[in-house]
Amino acid sequence: GLEHLSIHTGDGVRIDLAALFLHLSPKFGAMETQEKLLLMAEIRSTVLDYLTEELTINSNALKAYDNDAPIQTNDAEIKKMREIEAIKLRYANHELTRYIAVIKRMIPTGM
Repeated sequence: GLEHLSIHTGDGVRIDLAALFLHLSPKFGAMETQEKLLLMAEIRSTVLDYLTEELTINSNALKAYDNDAPIQTNDAEIKKMREIEAIKLRYANHELTRYIAVIKRMIPTGM
């Protein structure tokens, strides 16, 4: 369930869905089922929007590394650093894509 879903984005943001719903629990308990579903759908949408935006930013940044654009230096250290950064971006994109898929499956849409 949500108690095991904590998301760490590439920009250092941590989203703990269990804590978020626990924070809402006093209000949540008093809500009707349809209200709960709508609130969860709103949270789902907000989190997915954020993660999708991060994925787009990372993907755009990765294009600078993946386009085989020539580097204006022959310095092996700079080339190595660029490849390390590209690897980090690819990993971050993999994680973001995974988080998006999990949230889409775990949290109802409210419909």
